[in-house]
Order: sequence, then C-alpha cells, then structure tokens
Amino acid sequence: MTSPAFILVVLLVALCAGSGAAQDLSLPGPYAGGWRSVTVSRPDATTFTARVYYPAVAPGQNAVRDEAPSPSPGVSFGHGFFTPVTSYQSTLLHLATHGYIVIASESEGGLFPSHARFAADISACLTFLTQQSGMLGSWLEGAVDPGRLGVSGHSMGGGACMLAAAGDGRVKGVVPLAPADTNPSAVSAAGALIMPTTIIVGTQDTIVPTASHGQPMFNALPGARRLLSITGGFHCGFIDANSFGCDSAGMTRAEQLAIVRAALTAFCDLHLRGDQSRAALVWDPAMQSDARVTVTLDPNLTIQPPDSPVAVVPGRGQPVTVVVGNTGPSGTQVSVLGGSAWIAITPDPIVLAAGASVGVDAVLRVPAGIGLPTSVNIGVSVRSVDNARAYASFAVRAECSSDFNGDGDFGTDQDIEAFFTCLAGACCGTCGDADFNNDGDTGTDQDIEAFFRVLSGAAC
Repeated sequence: MTSPAFILVVLLVALCAGSGAAQDLSLPGPYAGGWRSVTVSRPDATTFTARVYYPAVAPGQNAVRDEAPSPSPGVSFGHGFFTPVTSYQSTLLHLATHGYIVIASESEGGLFPSHARFAADISACLTFLTQQSGMLGSWLEGAVDPGRLGVSGHSMGGGACMLAAAGDGRVKGVVPLAPADTNPSAVSAAGALIMPTTIIVGTQDTIVPTASHGQPMFNALPGARRLLSITGGFHCGFIDANSFGCDSAGMTRAEQLAIVRAALTAFCDLHLRGDQSRAALVWDPAMQSDARVTVTLDPNLTIQPPDSPVAVVPGRGQPVTVVVGNTGPSGTQVSVLGGSAWIAITPDPIVLAAGASVGVDAVLRVPAGIGLPTSVNIGVSVRSVDNARAYASFAVRAECSSDFNGDGDFGTDQDIEAFFTCLAGACCGTCGDADFNNDGDTGTDQDIEAFFRVLSGAAC
C-alpha cells in the first residue's frame, strides 16, 4: 500500500447535505417545455417517428427552442410495451424544463415488438440528436452536447435502453424505470454496463416484479450502481394515466411520479451534466432519507477514515490518513474532495487499479478564528472519474498545544515568543491560532490565560 501525500479536501457533513437539498427536483425547472415530432433514419435507410422534448421559450408543440442551456445533455427514452410515448409526456417535459433534450422513439409500439430493433432505435435517436445539433440551419443546431448522452425507459423500454447502452459507447448514464427483461436479455446486457446506472422500481409492481427483473439486472451491473425501490410504487405509476391491464397500489400516481422525476433529474444532473451539487443526493447514504424509498448503493468505491477522533490545533495542519479503494472491475482515477469555508482545498487525483486500495496521507487545516466546537464530525468523500462517490465521516476535536510554533518542542521560549508575535498580528505559517482557547474571539485576555494554563500543563 502506497501513501501519496496531498492536502485532503474534507467537508462538514451538514454543509455537504445542504448543497443538494435546497431545490425540489420534482418541480419543473427554469425553462418552458416544448415538443415536436421528428423522423429518424436508421442505418439501413428505413425511418421511424419520434418525439423530441426540449427547453422552449414558451410551452407547447412546435414551440421555439430556448437556446440558453445549449449545448444540453441528450437523453433517449424507450416506451413500455403497447404504451404510447404520450403516456410519459409529463416526465419527459419535466426533463426538458431542466434543460435536457429528450427524444423518445415511437417505434415497436405493436403487439409483437422486436426488443433488439427497439434498442437499436433508442441508439439511433442519440445519433439523430447529435447529427441535428451539428447541422447548420437545423432547429437543433448547437442544442446537444455529444459527450453528455444518456438513456432511460420504462418496462420494455427500460430493458431495451440497457441493451442500447451495452452496445453504444457514447452513453454516460442509464436510468431504467421498472425495467423488464428482454430478448436478447437485458440481464445479460447489464453485465456490460460500466457507466453509472440507477434502476428505479416499485415494491408493488405486479406486472414486472423487481425480484425477477430489476434485481437481477442490478446484481449483474459491474459499474457504479443504485437500486431505488419506491415503497408502494406500482408498474403503471410510471406513466401519466392507466391503460388496459394496468396495476395499482397504495401510493398515488402523482406521488410516485414526483419521486421518479426528482431521482431522474438528480442522476442526470450529476452524471450527464456534471453538476457536483447533486452528488450527495445521488450517492451519500446520509441523504437517502425519504421513508418512501429504499436505496441500495454501490459506487465501486470505498473510503475508510481514522477510527478515533483527530485532535486539531486551529491554524496548524494536522496529518490525517484515509484509505480509499476501488472495488470496480477496472482501473479508475479518483479524488478525495469536498468543500467548506474553513478547510484548505488542494485536490490531487489518484489512479487506482481494479481491486486496489491506497492510504492517503492528508493534512486537515482549520483556519484561525472559526470557533471550532469541542468535537465535530467531518465528512470526507472520494469521487471517481465518472462522478460516482463514496462518503464517510470521522470525529475532530479542538486542542490547545503549548508547542505553539509547531517545531516539536513544547512550552519553550520560542513558543512564547511566537504566541505574542501572533497576538500582534504576525502569526507564523506553522503556528497555532491567536484565538488560543478557540471561543471565536481572537487575541483576548482569555486567550493569554489559556495559553499560560497549557504552558503549566493544565487543560486549555
């Protein structure tokens, strides 16, 4: 085990939690939602129709596209068996209001669909978006970022979107909704999905039971994976209205759709748009607090912080070691990171082979005058190159030290001189803090009294 040295970026757990929780992602985004019908060409020159949902200057069919969020991530969506694309209108428009370009194939809508052909059409829809985005004069000119593409779908379309992702290296994220196994098998295809994937299911789905569909797919995924199980959720709770043969459950459709929209938006914001403010919502176990949802997380990462509380002297760097590991099937680049107003931030990426772990020698630095409580919990996270995260926390307690200048000798004349120099406003780089007793007031008589108490061997 090696120990690369760099400044560990740590964050206060409360701050981390708040960064992704301020906005209710089940609500529409800042844009109006427009949609229009298009014709998509296959490689064999045959065609099919699809609907494109997009940010618009006003809501409605054929509305003028709002160019403000361009280039946007693109998402290709697959409908369920014998279920029209219009049944997903509210969810697809929701993504459009959050700045996404969403395309939903209307092919394979009959009684005898080809799952393989449907998967190919889901992929062809991504090609349509990128080609139109790069075409001068197209209504989609400049609209789509070809490096930020994802797929989603419901039931048959959920399984087919996994087939599509397994054969399309452009896909950066997969979000199947109550996915059904397909022919060829979506369970087998799941074994090839190395990109982050979130499977969303309902516990009362009587049409595509999770135990025989979504769960085996989740188990087969080698990449960073999540399984969101909505308590009381049902199969037709993913569509806007019941059709023939639909099931039902205790949860209302409106409630289920709100949960799905929030989860879908958070995942796409992080893994397609790269919005790090959503990371905790997606990957932090502490943020999976909705009693209506059970979440199983496997980011392919681990992080082990110190087991015992870490004593820190305000104003001085304190060595800390955490162990980060890559449990995934392939090598990845990771960074230990976070953010807080009072923690020094200097990230340094690490390359980890599959199955490898590394001890990271870090420095926790608490600046002057923050009034650190006697003990707080500090959160740390490790992020892979595909934005999956693992989270952990450890305890930190404030400490007063008579080795004020940090030279390893305690209570010397040099420490006394450094302390009074610091009181005068000229603290050395390795010195402690002029707020010696850590009460938030700097350079007071109480700080001087506390310093001399520590010099005499008493507690701060």
